[in-house]
Amino acid sequence: SGCSPCGVKHQGEVWSAFLPALALPVATFARRRRRAVAARAEAAEPAVRSGSLEFPNSFVFGVATSAYQIEGAAALDGREASIWDTFSQADGNTSGGATGEVACDHYHLFQEDVRLMAELEVKA
Repeated sequence: SGCSPCGVKHQGEVWSAFLPALALPVATFARRRRRAVAARAEAAEPAVRSGSLEFPNSFVFGVATSAYQIEGAAALDGREASIWDTFSQADGNTSGGATGEVACDHYHLFQEDVRLMAELEVKA
């Protein structure tokens, strides 16, 4: 079997070639890694359960968005049309002629959005 971190079968103290200051033998590194992974696995209890999904306590929940999908305020404070504004306003390009002119209105609701993220304990 190969090295636990990389799967390659090494000989000797290969880490000394890459990390002279540490000079750790692969076997020692692999043993430490296995112990750390086992310790994390034993301590991990689901932080969130949703149907068949479980997330360990160490899982970091985050959020992301796209400006066009969230901002709204299409004509406020000097905002100019984006390629998506132009595209969505052309007939037949979106379902029911939907545009991002209002979107989620984050422009006006950002304080509420930030409060919700804090309430959900979003970390990233």
